[in-house]
Amino acid sequence: MSYSEIQEHFLLSFSINQMTNKKGTDLAQQLGSCVRQVLKVWELSEWQVVWGPAVFQNTPDGVYDNAAYIAFNAATSTYFISIAGTNMGSVFDMLEDLGTPTTVDWPFAPGKAQVAIGSFVGLEAVMKMTVPAGMPGAGATITEFLAADLPARGCPCMVLTAGHSLGGALAPLLALWLRDSQDDWDPGGNAADIGCWGFAGPTPGLADFAAYFNERIPNSYRVHNTMDFVPKQWVAQDMEAAKTLYTPPLLRSPLFETIEDVQIAMVKGLDYTQQGAHDTPLQGAYRQIPGTHPNQRFLNYGKQIWYQHVEGYFDLLGLQEQFVQFFKIKP
Repeated sequence: MSYSEIQEHFLLSFSINQMTNKKGTDLAQQLGSCVRQVLKVWELSEWQVVWGPAVFQNTPDGVYDNAAYIAFNAATSTYFISIAGTNMGSVFDMLEDLGTPTTVDWPFAPGKAQVAIGSFVGLEAVMKMTVPAGMPGAGATITEFLAADLPARGCPCMVLTAGHSLGGALAPLLALWLRDSQDDWDPGGNAADIGCWGFAGPTPGLADFAAYFNERIPNSYRVHNTMDFVPKQWVAQDMEAAKTLYTPPLLRSPLFETIEDVQIAMVKGLDYTQQGAHDTPLQGAYRQIPGTHPNQRFLNYGKQIWYQHVEGYFDLLGLQEQFVQFFKIKP
């Protein structure tokens, strides 16, 4: 099957989002089985998993809190690092998502670029993950793997980071970390370029970080459904508008608006700004969802948010069949 660039990169970024709410000590292995099945069903066989998946579990036998894998396309000499979004069964992920009132210095630009502490904690988790024995890239972190594998390719390669939702916030941080530390893991300069595709991601940093990121990673794309609530976090004016994003036709939800007001207060005085040299909006539209009831205002908003944040991207990118296929995959 032939995909456009944005379709292919979206599918690769979303493919890691399996096994949510599952607990155990072999989640990486099960996730690996799911990823291989998804790539086969979606006819993305030119992408071969070369590292991972690896998972981070704050509770050793609990759900995974972060996950990622690397696929390589020999025809285009491209590494694609896919980072998982929020696992709704993970309390740790909620801390990553909501850890915005406090910011920290970007290590490679102290005093010049600030990121949310929650996003930075997520980045650290992804950077420290290693692959279990018996799987591609066993024992290595992302940078350890790239340091060993890049020279063996014998040609300049592209390295892309990508993710959806939380993954869409962490992918820019990982891309920038790889760029800023490139002399350490790629002293031979085998990575011809480092790029980023962030789908549906909330804002990970302040205005100074966005400017620094755009300068360092010009090959970066921020893709967002205009009707998706999540990418409007944590820019204050966007959050204010998001309170009535689906009104009309939905009736306003006082509870939803109160929750958003609390979150707006959390980031008061912080100039969160979306990064991405290439802003790529997808023009969304309200969708009538079965089961919508006038007296269930908060629930109606929740249903609309879920559709716009997940299935809406498949619809807007013409990938409805792939959406159905994804949720049939079992480890």
